[in-house]
Amino acid sequence: LHRLIRRQRQMCIRDSPMSEYTKLSLAYINNNFTYDTSITDIADAIKINRSYLSRLFRRDVGISPKKFLLRLRINEACQLLQTTQLSINQISEKVGFSNPSVFGHSFTELIHETPSAYRKRRSFNSIQEQHSLEWQQINDILGHLSAVQQST
Repeated sequence: LHRLIRRQRQMCIRDSPMSEYTKLSLAYINNNFTYDTSITDIADAIKINRSYLSRLFRRDVGISPKKFLLRLRINEACQLLQTTQLSINQISEKVGFSNPSVFGHSFTELIHETPSAYRKRRSFNSIQEQHSLEWQQINDILGHLSAVQQST
């Protein structure tokens, strides 16, 4: 957990200005993470080479767009597991996974427990903590993006 938190702090936006392509990709991810979206889809939508997008995104955000997208989806799943009674399959679909098995594996790999174990351990309506700490960093990045878009 400490390594995850330390890594998430490194994820915070660098002091240097964020490229327009990174801003566009973050906006696209924020608006489309609930769909079966790939990095190629993002690159195509903003009309940029996939490799170049990955390089810019990693430079500006600190992690790859694929990892960011996965963490955003898993964090949203954590929120839904805590606050709803939707089935694991429904949550999987709602956060952009086309295959519930892939969702379960990804969730377990990142959170270190299965979605059902996570739900059992957490009570509905509990405040986000522990594994959901990175949610704040993701919100900070998306908030920063909104502020930058409004000022341009």
